[in-house]
Amino acid sequence: MDLTTPFLRARFAAPAPESVIATASLGSALDGLRTRLSAGSAIVAPGDPDYGQRRMLLNRRFDYKPGAIVMCGTEQDVAATIRFARDQQLRISIRAGGTSPGGFSSNDGGVLLDLSRLGGISIDASGPSVRVGTGTLLQPLVEKVGPAGLMVPVGECMPVGLSGLAMGGGFGLLSRSLGLTCDNILEARIVLADGTVLTAGERENPDLFWALRGAGVGNFGVVTSLTMRLHPLPPSVAFATIVWPLAQAADVLKAALTYFADEAPDELDALISMLPLPSGERVLGTLAIYKGAPDIGTKVLSRLTGLGKPSQSKVDTSPYYKVLTGIPNQARDIHDYYKSGFVTGVLPDRAIEILVDRFARTEEHAPAIENMVMFELAGGAINRVDPTATAFVHRTHTLLLSIVATWQGPAGAPNPPEKAWADELYRDLGPFYSGEVYQNYPDLELTDYAQAYYGRNLPRLRELKRRYDSENVFRFPQGILPA
Repeated sequence: MDLTTPFLRARFAAPAPESVIATASLGSALDGLRTRLSAGSAIVAPGDPDYGQRRMLLNRRFDYKPGAIVMCGTEQDVAATIRFARDQQLRISIRAGGTSPGGFSSNDGGVLLDLSRLGGISIDASGPSVRVGTGTLLQPLVEKVGPAGLMVPVGECMPVGLSGLAMGGGFGLLSRSLGLTCDNILEARIVLADGTVLTAGERENPDLFWALRGAGVGNFGVVTSLTMRLHPLPPSVAFATIVWPLAQAADVLKAALTYFADEAPDELDALISMLPLPSGERVLGTLAIYKGAPDIGTKVLSRLTGLGKPSQSKVDTSPYYKVLTGIPNQARDIHDYYKSGFVTGVLPDRAIEILVDRFARTEEHAPAIENMVMFELAGGAINRVDPTATAFVHRTHTLLLSIVATWQGPAGAPNPPEKAWADELYRDLGPFYSGEVYQNYPDLELTDYAQAYYGRNLPRLRELKRRYDSENVFRFPQGILPA
């Protein structure tokens, strides 16, 4: 039985396309750009054999057709492409992993700046730290640092790009003990709107460094590499996979969420979800990990395995990186839609009852093959950082609660009943949310998205946007506007 695939996948929201300047023909202009790019670069334009595949994003809710895809091989290629797009008055979209939750990593008619060739992983044992090219996905990073007994706190979906995850926050199974991914950024290389290349860190350009830890990708420039803090881990960690029948979900959730909110050690983290199994049975499931000595971990995990009467329960030990890389990659050609937000304190019993009841009755609203509810835990090291210390402001909550709808179909297909199910449940849960929303899970239907994502940090971010990109060259439907 594969418990992990459905509730460990990255989740994405629907697009709100922005009109762009029409580009009937870029042919001669692109020829000029080619002469300024390195041998390791490439330009893919409409009509090229691989254009159809290269333009696609992972989430098929998006069906954009950029005027040109520029695959940059160097930092200088990035700068040249930015200048080219400005000269041609074309919108720029930035893509590394291609999993932008709002579909922000592409556009219609403009330039798609593809960073997938900017890879490279270099470990500095003296830190320890690791320098990672922006095009690096999580799986090669984890496979590089894990065998050395080191790890960057990252998420569990291996096809996701590090840069997008890190700059928007980054929840994962080490977050409660080692902080979010953004909390472990030590330095960034960034190309600004005028093509200038800067290093941002505690000593150089600290204001920009502050913004890059939580403001997300593409607001201030194009980040070409990140230097990340590495943490030593035990050779093996204890982990548990547990499944409960949905009839027990309400009682188990009440006990588990109260435990994590009030007394669980920081070393313990878990992903909890109501999800359908391949058989179609709807259940409550979790993958929990203890970062510490395995013998202690197995005892701590017994607190979770002892809840209710699990239909399946397994506690084992393994190197942490093998747990991560053993999670199956997410499916392709899917449409994902979710509504989410943060919860402060213990989730009230009434909210849990609504969630369980609606999830149990999803078949009344839609086929809901993979509709689910995810509970990602906060607290611990996440909340020990002051909300204004980085651009990531969400430091006072206990839980990130997401309602997810997933379906298959051709790119750009109409929204099915699954979306309506998620919208209805989200409306009913409205009173239990704090009003803050995770910027890595953007909701394109928010009326005041900037306040929801950045809270008290928004005025400072808008001032920095004015300073570094006053003309709003790097713009997208939910970008930060200059002050």
